[in-house]
Amino acid sequence: MRRKALDVAARYGVSLIVTGLIVWGMVAQVPDAPSQYYPWLLAAWLCVTMIAGRGPGYAALGFGALAVALFALRGAGFAVADPDDATGLVGLIAAGLLIVIGLGRARERAAFFRDHAAFLGEENAGLRAITSEFSHRLRNDLSGLIATAQLRSATAELPETRAALGAMGDRITALASVYARLDTKRSPSATIGLRAFIEGLCEDLRFAHLSVRPIGLTVDVMEVSVRAGRAVLIGLVVNELLTNASKYAFPDDRPGTITVSLHAHPARTGIWQLRVVDDGVGLSDAGVGTGLGQKLIKARASQLGGMFSLARHDGFTVGQLDFPASDGPAG
Repeated sequence: MRRKALDVAARYGVSLIVTGLIVWGMVAQVPDAPSQYYPWLLAAWLCVTMIAGRGPGYAALGFGALAVALFALRGAGFAVADPDDATGLVGLIAAGLLIVIGLGRARERAAFFRDHAAFLGEENAGLRAITSEFSHRLRNDLSGLIATAQLRSATAELPETRAALGAMGDRITALASVYARLDTKRSPSATIGLRAFIEGLCEDLRFAHLSVRPIGLTVDVMEVSVRAGRAVLIGLVVNELLTNASKYAFPDDRPGTITVSLHAHPARTGIWQLRVVDDGVGLSDAGVGTGLGQKLIKARASQLGGMFSLARHDGFTVGQLDFPASDGPAG
């Protein structure tokens, strides 16, 4: 508190001293034409207000105007005898007020925005810490759910129960993988580069499902960015299609190739086309026509405003998602 009081006193003291020195120079150097020093006074008040604030600026202005009237202009006391000198003094005071008021307000606004920016920075740091903690706990919770599903699946007696728990574990694993690929320090409305995101996700899936199998995986994705929320949906569709192909399209260690691609639709403006293509055994042999996976993919497609199809063409199984480049229905 004492330090603050000393700081305020110093700012006012320096402001008055500077103004007093200019008035003294006015009286000593040009007693017959004091108005020549008026620009120096205005410059001094401008600097005082800019550096010390509006309060010291007003103090310097008042002190300078009184000193000029008392010591620099002809007259008795504060009464100015010459009308031209009086007019000049009024103009000086008016110009000084404009400088102090205008610059003082600008300085206060700048200080407000600076303080507000600092406050937002602190708030943003707090939000990042909360987001980081949330992300850590979410990853732990997902890991716990995966472990629980795997344990229950291993100890279940009925084959149907084991299959259901295994599928649930796979999908939780997929969600964890997609989430891990997102930059969790960003806000939900931040943008994600799809090429790096999908390539990384496919690399995770390659390691999980294809690392010891004679199946090649090719990824061809255009360089575009989408909101994090849309990236999650796209990633879940890629995961479901790629996992489905790796499980059912190549039985008995059959060799083959899976291709994941994302490009602009060749015939529809404003539409993107996501395709997962394999040269495996086909739909009838794999038995993937009406499973839960397709229902989940169609639900994700609906959320993206797009349409999904799964078909067999010329020896290839093609899972295709057409969806708008921006939010909205594919039409």
